[in-house]
Amino acid sequence: MQTQGVADIIEIELRNMNAISGELNQCQNRRAHLDPDFKLTSSIKELVRVWRNTTEQNMYLTGGIGPSAHNEGFTVDYDLPSLTAYQETCATVALAQWSHRLAMYAGDYQKYPGCLWVGDPFYYVWPPRILSNMGDNRKAFWCPAANLDSSWDTNFNNSLGATGPTGVFDRFGVSHTICFSYGYNDWGLQDYSSPLPQLGMGGDVNVVGEINDNRVRNPSDMIVITDSKSDGSFDGNIDPKESDQWPCNRHQGRTVLNYADGHSEAARRKDVNDPENDTWRRRWNNDNLPHPEMTWTVDAVLEAKLDP
Repeated sequence: MQTQGVADIIEIELRNMNAISGELNQCQNRRAHLDPDFKLTSSIKELVRVWRNTTEQNMYLTGGIGPSAHNEGFTVDYDLPSLTAYQETCATVALAQWSHRLAMYAGDYQKYPGCLWVGDPFYYVWPPRILSNMGDNRKAFWCPAANLDSSWDTNFNNSLGATGPTGVFDRFGVSHTICFSYGYNDWGLQDYSSPLPQLGMGGDVNVVGEINDNRVRNPSDMIVITDSKSDGSFDGNIDPKESDQWPCNRHQGRTVLNYADGHSEAARRKDVNDPENDTWRRRWNNDNLPHPEMTWTVDAVLEAKLDP
């Protein structure tokens, strides 16, 4: 009876996954039928591909994912040990939601939200631009491992408040002097003083504009959002070249990264910021090239220090 019960569960799960896969295809077909100009963008294609790989090759019957404590993520397909299953979720739940919503945003607008509006003070546009796609849930914009005063909540973060692009004061506005726990890859490895062509996911939107969805050559290898240092100094963006804008390593030396295809991973920050590592250099740039002409150095002692 116990064996039969497990078999029944497996059959139900397979039916569910097949049904959802079928619904995805039907939605695509219906959208194409209603809109002759509809084209499935690269990011949405990647999102569907990653979702299917996750649910069909890397998910436990319980719905848990991530078998490895070493990288807080996947290893190889069908590596699903029972006794040593890690299945850690707290560091990636919010970023997983963001991955889904960012892909929806890109699919709807054919471009990414961009990072910053240059004004007095600066104003980060990416959080409010995707907030409605998050069900207006500001809690999803706070890493639970970060200090509470970096949350997007005026009850705990009294640094919030900035004038937006329309000239109206936004009491939830995030400026460059406000504590925040997540940051956006604005320029990639390009220097902001010579921002064209943009290599990141979109920098100063009222100066250089947003980047189109099709500019991202390899969405599964393109960093969008990571943990950010919550120190009130340009927390809403990240830059591997500038120590005050490095991704935060609050997860035991690791930083959680969200990619343009919808997946997340926890990587060692010293690898993510390493100027000698071409694999990681590529991941900062929307053309997926390492750009060796961009140079910087990393202070090993400063890098090893854990951020709050």
